[in-house]
Amino acid sequence: MSEHIALIWKKLDHLGRMRDYLSYSITQVTALLPIQNWQVLQPDQHETLAAFRIRFSEYQEHMGKTMKAVAVEEEKPSEPFTAVLLYMEKLGCIDSVDRWKDIRELRNGVNHE
Repeated sequence: MSEHIALIWKKLDHLGRMRDYLSYSITQVTALLPIQNWQVLQPDQHETLAAFRIRFSEYQEHMGKTMKAVAVEEEKPSEPFTAVLLYMEKLGCIDSVDRWKDIRELRNGVNHE
Protein backbone atom coordinates (compact mmCIF):
# COMPACT_ATOMS: atom_id res chain seq x y z
CA MET A 1 0.00 0.00 0.00
CA SER A 2 1.39 3.40 -0.96
CA GLU A 3 1.96 6.14 1.60
CA HIS A 4 -0.77 8.22 -0.03
CA ILE A 5 -3.33 5.38 0.25
CA ALA A 6 -2.30 4.85 3.88
CA LEU A 7 -2.85 8.58 4.49
CA ILE A 8 -6.33 8.37 2.94
CA TRP A 9 -7.20 5.41 5.17
CA LYS A 10 -5.99 7.39 8.18
CA LYS A 11 -8.17 10.34 7.13
CA LEU A 12 -11.18 8.03 6.70
CA ASP A 13 -10.60 6.56 10.16
CA HIS A 14 -10.43 10.08 11.60
CA LEU A 15 -13.66 11.02 9.78
CA GLY A 16 -15.34 7.98 11.34
CA ARG A 17 -14.47 9.18 14.83
CA MET A 18 -15.53 12.72 13.96
CA ARG A 19 -18.84 11.37 12.63
CA ASP A 20 -19.54 9.72 15.98
CA TYR A 21 -18.97 13.02 17.82
CA LEU A 22 -21.11 14.85 15.28
CA SER A 23 -23.92 12.30 15.67
CA TYR A 24 -23.81 12.85 19.43
CA SER A 25 -24.02 16.63 18.90
CA ILE A 26 -26.95 16.22 16.52
CA THR A 27 -28.81 14.26 19.18
CA GLN A 28 -28.10 16.96 21.76
CA VAL A 29 -29.15 19.82 19.46
CA THR A 30 -32.31 18.04 18.32
CA ALA A 31 -33.52 18.07 21.92
CA LEU A 32 -33.37 21.89 21.85
CA LEU A 33 -35.36 22.32 18.65
CA PRO A 34 -37.34 24.26 17.77
CA ILE A 35 -35.80 27.24 19.51
CA GLN A 36 -38.54 29.78 20.04
CA ASN A 37 -36.59 32.34 22.04
CA TRP A 38 -32.79 32.46 21.87
CA GLN A 39 -32.75 34.80 24.87
CA VAL A 40 -33.91 32.11 27.30
CA LEU A 41 -31.32 29.50 26.36
CA GLN A 42 -29.15 28.41 29.26
CA PRO A 43 -25.33 28.56 29.01
CA ASP A 44 -25.09 24.78 28.62
CA GLN A 45 -27.56 24.96 25.73
CA HIS A 46 -25.45 27.61 24.01
CA GLU A 47 -22.46 25.35 24.56
CA THR A 48 -24.33 22.45 22.95
CA LEU A 49 -25.07 24.59 19.89
CA ALA A 50 -21.46 25.78 19.70
CA ALA A 51 -20.16 22.21 19.94
CA PHE A 52 -22.42 21.17 17.07
CA ARG A 53 -21.33 24.12 14.93
CA ILE A 54 -17.65 23.42 15.49
CA ARG A 55 -17.98 19.66 14.95
CA PHE A 56 -20.01 20.11 11.79
CA SER A 57 -17.57 22.68 10.44
CA GLU A 58 -14.53 20.53 11.14
CA TYR A 59 -16.21 17.43 9.71
CA GLN A 60 -17.01 19.15 6.42
CA GLU A 61 -13.49 20.59 6.24
CA HIS A 62 -11.85 17.20 6.78
CA MET A 63 -14.26 15.53 4.38
CA GLY A 64 -13.28 18.04 1.68
CA LYS A 65 -9.58 17.36 2.24
CA THR A 66 -10.16 13.62 2.08
CA MET A 67 -12.17 13.91 -1.12
CA LYS A 68 -9.37 15.95 -2.67
CA ALA A 69 -6.80 13.33 -1.61
CA VAL A 70 -8.90 10.62 -3.28
CA ALA A 71 -9.15 12.67 -6.49
CA VAL A 72 -5.37 13.14 -6.51
CA GLU A 73 -4.83 9.42 -5.96
CA GLU A 74 -7.22 8.61 -8.80
CA GLU A 75 -5.40 11.14 -11.00
CA LYS A 76 -8.53 13.25 -11.41
CA PRO A 77 -8.53 17.04 -11.51
CA SER A 78 -8.30 18.52 -8.01
CA GLU A 79 -8.39 22.20 -8.96
CA PRO A 80 -10.74 23.98 -8.87
CA PHE A 81 -12.41 22.19 -5.96
CA THR A 82 -15.61 21.99 -8.01
CA ALA A 83 -13.82 19.34 -10.11
CA VAL A 84 -13.36 17.26 -6.95
CA LEU A 85 -17.01 17.75 -6.04
CA LEU A 86 -18.14 16.68 -9.50
CA TYR A 87 -16.04 13.53 -9.21
CA MET A 88 -17.42 12.79 -5.74
CA GLU A 89 -20.96 13.30 -7.01
CA LYS A 90 -20.25 10.86 -9.84
CA LEU A 91 -18.99 8.29 -7.30
CA GLY A 92 -22.06 8.84 -5.12
CA CYS A 93 -20.06 10.21 -2.17
CA ILE A 94 -22.12 13.40 -2.06
CA ASP A 95 -25.69 14.06 -3.15
CA SER A 96 -24.85 16.95 -5.44
CA VAL A 97 -22.33 19.71 -5.97
CA ASP A 98 -25.03 22.32 -5.40
CA ARG A 99 -26.08 20.77 -2.09
CA TRP A 100 -22.45 20.65 -0.91
CA LYS A 101 -22.00 24.30 -1.83
CA ASP A 102 -25.28 25.31 -0.14
CA ILE A 103 -24.22 23.57 3.07
CA ARG A 104 -20.79 25.19 2.84
CA GLU A 105 -22.34 28.65 2.43
CA LEU A 106 -24.65 28.06 5.39
CA ARG A 107 -21.73 26.82 7.48
CA ASN A 108 -19.63 29.86 6.53
CA GLY A 109 -22.50 32.21 7.30
CA VAL A 110 -23.00 30.74 10.76
CA ASN A 111 -19.28 30.68 11.52
CA HIS A 112 -18.81 34.33 10.57
CA GLU A 113 -21.96 35.64 12.26
